[in-house]
Amino acid sequence: AGAPAVVKSSAGAGVSIPSGATTSDIVVSAKGYQVNDLTFSSSQEELKAVAPVLDMKPDGYRFAQPVALSLPVNVTALDAEQSGGRDVSMAFLNSTTGLWEFVSGTVNRTTGTITVLTYHFSLWSAMS
Repeated sequence: AGAPAVVKSSAGAGVSIPSGATTSDIVVSAKGYQVNDLTFSSSQEELKAVAPVLDMKPDGYRFAQPVALSLPVNVTALDAEQSGGRDVSMAFLNSTTGLWEFVSGTVNRTTGTITVLTYHFSLWSAMS
């Protein structure tokens, strides 16, 4: 418990859990989904996912310190969204409300990833 861990997929998705972020041993898992597998509530139909959707488990686990979650993004698609006046941010699905909530992320154009610091796992994607 409490040891640092870094897990990355060959596609660029990953999580970095710092030392002390967990208070007990946990099993971390992730499942990727294609963007076209998403459905949005009627109040969020205008949202557009610009990265794969990652379902991080254990869902709802609360970390003692923030963990870094990264997703691959297509930089060309990102530029197109931003030039069209749309912001791109990380978002997670709030399981209580059923709505996507946005969290500021950092884009690394060299690695083609967007990273967010979070205290919990959920369903995550980069959206505009």
